Amino acid sequence: MKTIRASLRFLLFILIITLLFMVAGCVPLLERLKRFGLIPSDIDRNLIVTAAMKHLFRILLRGLGLKVNLRDGVQSDWQNSKILVLSNHVSYLDVVILAAARPMTFVAKTEVGTWPVLGPLISRMGTIFVERSDVQDRVRCVHEMRRRLSQQNICVFPEGTTTPFLKPDLSRWQSGQISAAMGEGIRVVKVAIVYENQKEISWIDDMELLPHLWKVLKHPSIRVSVVLKELDKSRFQSESLRRLSHAICHEISSDCQFTRGRMQRKLYPAIKKGWVETEVARSFS
Repeated sequence: MKTIRASLRFLLFILIITLLFMVAGCVPLLERLKRFGLIPSDIDRNLIVTAAMKHLFRILLRGLGLKVNLRDGVQSDWQNSKILVLSNHVSYLDVVILAAARPMTFVAKTEVGTWPVLGPLISRMGTIFVERSDVQDRVRCVHEMRRRLSQQNICVFPEGTTTPFLKPDLSRWQSGQISAAMGEGIRVVKVAIVYENQKEISWIDDMELLPHLWKVLKHPSIRVSVVLKELDKSRFQSESLRRLSHAICHEISSDCQFTRGRMQRKLYPAIKKGWVETEVARSFS
């Protein structure tokens, strides 16, 4: 039964990836049509890509049996915002969950762009790549983030890699990218992602992708809680960037621990399938 379930889910995964390739392939065509005045010039390619990611990834997550409880403490429309998202990083599923939750693009290490099949797709989705061991490339990445933040939301995983731990690893936490949020009108949102069976779901660097994905596909269901909180931007004036970044890491750690406690005590809404959003956001399935 598990093998049949995993096989059907893998077919859905291939279908969603194919559809995303088709969407990404249409973006250059839209740019040409805009150039020749055949479609309105105010059509935003980023909105098209993020909308496609949101709807297709929600279908994928539901098909994979994920049960997501999203607690959103951000008090405004994400679609017309300039938001830098800082999140802990457990698995490749984090990207799918966040892209399905809110419109955003991502910063990823350079190696991700070289992955077979997925690498070209991730590139076409507007991902910003960075060589984390290269100081000059990290500076270039921050400048690119500032430029893009004038038009879209960007998510960064400051640890730079996935970890199996409940709390983000402060020893790996990189402070430099938070400086991209120093521009006027840019807001910062902290994200804590916690999986009920985190050690099984976590995908760390020495694991091969396909065997791990196959193990995930065999799970009957995967429960995950996501907490979004907005940072008080005035803290940029009262604290150094390094100190503020480390404080954000500790705050995300606290949110992860609190969320884990709620999950263990069953203090979350019953989710039959799909999503439940609480607090500010509306509920949907």
